[in-house]
Amino acid sequence: MARKTPELNPLTDIPTKKIQVSKQFMLGYIKAHGTDEDKEWFKKLVRDNKVMKVSSLDHKEHKTLDIAPVREAFCERFFENVGKKPTKADDWFDEVESL
Repeated sequence: MARKTPELNPLTDIPTKKIQVSKQFMLGYIKAHGTDEDKEWFKKLVRDNKVMKVSSLDHKEHKTLDIAPVREAFCERFFENVGKKPTKADDWFDEVESL
C-alpha cells in the first residue's frame, strides 16, 4: 500500500520536499498568494502539461496532469530551496582546506 504524505496548508506551511507539493497545494498557494501574473503563468503551465490517459478499468480516456514538470516549475518559481541538493565538498581534504 502506498504511503500518503501529509497534506500541507498552502496558507501557512512551506514545503521542504518536492513530494509535498501536490496539485491541491499548488492550487491553494496560487489562490492565496499568487498575483495575476502568477495565476496566468500557472494556468498556462497546467494547460501545457495536460495529458489524456486511458483508464485500465473502463478503457475510457480521461484528462490528467503530468505532475513532474509542473511541480518542478512551481518549485523553481516559488520555493527555490525545495529540490536543490546541497553542494558537497569534493572530498575530505577540500573540506579541511576550507576551514
